[in-house]
Amino acid sequence: MRGKVKCESCGTVFEIGDAHFNFDLSSSSKGTSEMRCPKCKSDDIVPVYGK
Repeated sequence: MRGKVKCESCGTVFEIGDAHFNFDLSSSSKGTSEMRCPKCKSDDIVPVYGK
């Protein structure tokens, strides 16, 4: 995955590849993954559109 995303909580813009991922394999048969800000660990992430 490529692209930039922004944390709404702290305003940090980062590459998707630099995000912190939490994997929960116990919640369902497939498991879930949450993308979190590498700086403040918030999950309030929005895509950044543009250049």
